Amino acid sequence: MNRLIHFCFIYPFLINALNVQGLVSIFISATIGQILSYSTLLFIFLGISLIVKNKTNYTTTGNLWLHFFFTYFVLSTIASIVHFFPFSILSSLVPVLFCIGYMSYFRFEDNIRRFEIITMIVCTIANALLIYFVIINFDYDFYQIGLKIDYGLDRAQGIYGDANNAALVGVLGYAFVSQCYVPKNLFQKVFKLVLLGVSAYAMYLTYSTTGFVAFTAVLALLNFKYFTKARLVMLPFILIGFYLILLNLGDLL
Repeated sequence: MNRLIHFCFIYPFLINALNVQGLVSIFISATIGQILSYSTLLFIFLGISLIVKNKTNYTTTGNLWLHFFFTYFVLSTIASIVHFFPFSILSSLVPVLFCIGYMSYFRFEDNIRRFEIITMIVCTIANALLIYFVIINFDYDFYQIGLKIDYGLDRAQGIYGDANNAALVGVLGYAFVSQCYVPKNLFQKVFKLVLLGVSAYAMYLTYSTTGFVAFTAVLALLNFKYFTKARLVMLPFILIGFYLILLNLGDLL
């Protein structure tokens, strides 16, 4: 039963995090892509029905998020009705189902640790695919509408067709590899550096200003213990200089 519960939550995460339904819709069949999308909802619903039998309480953070999300959903629904904004109740319930499902799943410490490792692997795969797509000059959006690119990509979009989302995954990949992967020998240490480099380079290829700011914040949080007063004073100038170099890297090379 435990394996079934894990599958009910890991499978939807993999399908959505790697945009499997989108890629399947493009390269194989739109119908199969829709089936995959609906199947994720069915498995989360099944997972909730199985895991809710366990009486373990939600964490304080989980309770706060559930109340916040429920309030947000109610207010947004009321606003849509008052302002005659077209919306679908079924579509609106999708994030609610995901929120309740994963909050229920994360009540257990072992599940959090398991998901951290899975997230690290998924983000690394997505970042590696982004770099590969840049090498072969593949653009998700252009391929989706049947256009062929005869020039180099300006911004990498990865498997999501969106540079900012791809940058976010790059930042998450760096953070999860940094915190979750504990090397035990020299080979593993080198391998960890390679994984960190893949995530950082993937984030850079998106040319996302938002991603750069988030990446800077993550670096600061991960290395806060190394900061001194002098380094904090110099940090803004270093970041500005680094960002200007990134923006003009093509002219410098």
